Amino acid sequence: MAWNEHLSRDFDGSKAFYQAVFGYGYQDMSGDGFKYAMLMLDGHEVGGIGEYPEGTPAGHPAVWSSYFLVTDTDAAVAKVVELGGREIQPVSDTPYGRIGLVADNGGAVFSLIKPPAG
Repeated sequence: MAWNEHLSRDFDGSKAFYQAVFGYGYQDMSGDGFKYAMLMLDGHEVGGIGEYPEGTPAGHPAVWSSYFLVTDTDAAVAKVVELGGREIQPVSDTPYGRIGLVADNGGAVFSLIKPPAG
């Protein structure tokens, strides 16, 4: 497990909720049209929390997403498909690494990530 992330329509309300329940602090990384913060516990990053971008369909519910660290994203996605899962979005390069969004053979969605070198 490399990262967990919560997305919703209520960034401030979600932050307040998880702070009250788990005692999280936040390191805000928000910018123009982008609301996101790292969840902090005892000075360590333990996940992320963000608000859906404008244009996200109205019925899309709040979600938690899990990212699993892999050594080869493309090979890991191919293995998921070979074992009866499916690729949800094509593998892509991001500033945080090469990411693939997949579902297991029961439909549970998760991400696979190979961080950038260094």
